Amino acid sequence: LDEGAKLGVPISPFLNSPGIVVKHRNEEGGMGIYFYKNATEGGDWIIQERIENSKWVQSVLPDNAPLSTFRVITQSRASIDLSKAPQDGDVTALSCVFRAGRQGAATDHTSILFDIDPKTGMLGGGT
Repeated sequence: LDEGAKLGVPISPFLNSPGIVVKHRNEEGGMGIYFYKNATEGGDWIIQERIENSKWVQSVLPDNAPLSTFRVITQSRASIDLSKAPQDGDVTALSCVFRAGRQGAATDHTSILFDIDPKTGMLGGGT
């Protein structure tokens, strides 16, 4: 994460903190307390603020839908010959899907999947 941020590579947003502490509101005396160490500090967790759907995405989803995502499968020809500099067109999108989360779901793993044409960006039918 740190290296990607330094290089300007798009990465998952994360909190720049060594870790967080989460406490249950109704427990005292050290009970109901959890510590999470950030992956940037050698921990197992990518700690980030909650991300919400944009206004447009919200407009096409039911109320109380989870964060819904676009998933893009890409290929790269840039590393076939490392003696050549990467060129425009070396990375191409093979497929794209919009995962429209269902009402009341925690994540878009429960969703309707809509094909997106990688060449035109047009939204297709859902399954």
